[in-house]
Amino acid sequence: LITGVMTIVSLLIPGLATAVLVRFVYESFLPIFRLGYGTTFYALPMHSRLQVKSTIEGYIIPGAIVIASGLVAFLEHLIHGPELWFLLGNLILLISILSIIIFSKLKPHYTDYIISHIHQSSDHFKTTLIQILAEPGHTKALASLHRLIKIPREAAKVKQQILLTLGSLH
Repeated sequence: LITGVMTIVSLLIPGLATAVLVRFVYESFLPIFRLGYGTTFYALPMHSRLQVKSTIEGYIIPGAIVIASGLVAFLEHLIHGPELWFLLGNLILLISILSIIIFSKLKPHYTDYIISHIHQSSDHFKTTLIQILAEPGHTKALASLHRLIKIPREAAKVKQQILLTLGSLH
């Protein structure tokens, strides 16, 4: 969203100062994005992480860049002048808002996915999944964590992580 807003600002107020501001904001928020992007893969079983990451970075992202570039070229062919920049700015803002709506709707499914894999995983993978559930927004997982900690055969390391997570969720 911040990148979309800054892109609109740079389209409406062109110049070196705006370009520097946009680059500064981009570089400032990139580590936050990368951290979230990287930790998302820990919810996947280890044998499929590399395949999913390669698919996203090798096909989906480049494909999106090609489609977006083609759309800009097509719109530039149809519309000329300031109307094009206004349309592109609004399009970027619309895509940003739709992305926020879609990802906020997907978050409960992410929690469900983690919970469904937590019972059939190794102890190391369970602790990783439980650490993910400790992040804000996973309060739906409380019942599953309570059930998991009551299992007598569960490893002490897993139970310790569950207690830490339960403490952070309450």
